[in-house]
Amino acid sequence: MTTGVKAATLGSISNHISENKILENKKVREILNKARKATLRELTGEDVKNAFRFLALKYHPDKQADKSDEEKKIALEDMKKLNDAREMLEKYLKDRVVVDVN
Repeated sequence: MTTGVKAATLGSISNHISENKILENKKVREILNKARKATLRELTGEDVKNAFRFLALKYHPDKQADKSDEEKKIALEDMKKLNDAREMLEKYLKDRVVVDVN
């Protein structure tokens, strides 16, 4: 019984550390702002999906047709960062469910 409590406590600690690291990412904060969530704990998978879709339209290379080459390059980099942020948030949410179950 004690082992389960220790595992859950350690999971909570490692989860807290990863939250700080996740929040260092500017695009993650942009997704949180778009989803109108103050913290990662309030965030759901549906929030991530909807915010990502909205922001992907903003940065997608096909939407940059009338922009200069430099602006297109910046938008492409932003799109890559946005994809990385989405993957990071999805992994965080998946890990959070596993910790909550323990």
